[in-house]
Amino acid sequence: MPRIYEKEFKKTAVERVIKDGKSTSQTAKEFDIPLKTFEKWITAYHKNNKVFNREYIPPERRIQELQKSIKALKLQEQILRKNIEEIKKEHNL
Repeated sequence: MPRIYEKEFKKTAVERVIKDGKSTSQTAKEFDIPLKTFEKWITAYHKNNKVFNREYIPPERRIQELQKSIKALKLQEQILRKNIEEIKKEHNL
């Protein structure tokens, strides 16, 4: 079963290499991380250095959340429009 690493742990390990200039393989051994896994983290960090911040949400997930919100808002709009029509009918407006 693959291990799950916290973002702060990943950030600490990656910054040891990037900011402190430590060896990738030595840091992977020191933190007990498979080298290939660690190299993927470093690549991800180079693409976006906020990727391991606690509050970071990947763009793909943010888009999904926004699409879900839009769908919910559209549903609410439909309900409100129906309610408005019913009120108009009741009051002969």
